[in-house]
Amino acid sequence: MRKLQVRLCIESVATGSILKALEANTSVRFFYAVCHELLHSISFDSFTINEGRMERAVLERRSGLGVLVEDQNRLDTYFDDINEAVTDRLTELFVQYVDQNPEAGITITKSDGFATAAYYASSTYEKEKEHLDEILEEIHRKNTDTFKNTEEVFTLFVRAMIRGDLLPLARAVENTYGKGSFRKLGKSTKA
Repeated sequence: MRKLQVRLCIESVATGSILKALEANTSVRFFYAVCHELLHSISFDSFTINEGRMERAVLERRSGLGVLVEDQNRLDTYFDDINEAVTDRLTELFVQYVDQNPEAGITITKSDGFATAAYYASSTYEKEKEHLDEILEEIHRKNTDTFKNTEEVFTLFVRAMIRGDLLPLARAVENTYGKGSFRKLGKSTKA
C-alpha cells in the first residue's frame, strides 16, 4: 500500500503546478509549489478496493480533508476546496518560516519580483481561502469558550488533513452551524 501512495505522490508532484512554476523560472513560486504538493503527499490518505463484475479498482477514499462520497450514483470528493485552502495556508506559513529562520538551511532567492518571501502569499485558491477564513472566524466567534482564537480552530482543520482526525472538526462545525452542517459543508466544497 505504501508503494501505491508513493507512486501517487510522485505522479502528483511531477505534474501540474510544479511544472508550471518550473516553466515560469521563479524560485519563490517554485519552492512554494513544491511545498504545496509535498504537503498533499504527507496528508492523511486511505484507499478502498472497489470490486466490479469485470475489474477491480483502487480508489482514494480519503486524501487530506477530501472524502470520497457516492452522491446520486456518482463519486464526488467532498471538502476538496477546503483541503486546498488549508494546504495553501500551511504552505504560506512554511515559506514564511523558512524565509525568517536561516537555521532552516534553505535560502530562497528573491529574484522574481518579491521583496521578501515572508510577505509572499499565494494567489492560488484565493476564493477557497476566503471561505476557510470565514468558517474559522465563525467557529471561533460561536465557540469562544472552546477556542481562544482562530488559530486553534485552524489546528482542527490541520489535524483532520494530516492525521485524518475528522471527528473533532465535524463536532466543531456541527456545534456552530447545526446538525447535518458538516455534510452540507463538504458537499458545498466538493471537487
